Amino acid sequence: MLVVFPVSLAKDPCYPNQNADTTLQTGTAYQDDIPMDTWYRYNFAATIFLQSEVGDKKKVRGLQWMLGTSVTSFNRPNITVKLYHTTETIMPASPTTNLITQLSGTNVTTVLDSGTWTIAGSNGNFMTPFTFEKTFCYNGVDNLVIQIEDRSNQVGTNYTNMWKGNTNTPTQNKSCWDRSDGGYEELTPVRGNWRNNIKLLY
Repeated sequence: MLVVFPVSLAKDPCYPNQNADTTLQTGTAYQDDIPMDTWYRYNFAATIFLQSEVGDKKKVRGLQWMLGTSVTSFNRPNITVKLYHTTETIMPASPTTNLITQLSGTNVTTVLDSGTWTIAGSNGNFMTPFTFEKTFCYNGVDNLVIQIEDRSNQVGTNYTNMWKGNTNTPTQNKSCWDRSDGGYEELTPVRGNWRNNIKLLY
């Protein structure tokens, strides 16, 4: 006889919530290219964080970015955020918006699907710009990529120095980004050493 268990009894395929966080990067430089420069209509950005920085396996249920200036709340529409694993430690020499393939990304999880990104908060504090639609199961072995795709087609809300980044070595080309007013398809990202101060919530 086939026994069907209620959904509430189904085993969670990920790791337990731990109600904790991990801070990635502690730089004090300012920049606005990653995850997006809101003066432009379209943006693309991605950053690699090493396993040694992320730590053991965990269920990532949220992300926070540190602001570099005080920002009155506004929304950025049509943002997609993806998390995935990679064994690569730096971005390809010529990154593209097909970065997942270039980095041989695995376990790709869209944690925000064409959703709203809310920017608000005070200088030096972390903000949570969106609520995860799906959690990400970090395996504790590979490196982590956080990828932001901005197709908002919205211009005119540029807050210079919105995010605190890190130019300290050895970041070694672990990020890439680009922005455009022509269209998302026209983006040709460049790699560099900027990485945000980010918290993983798990």
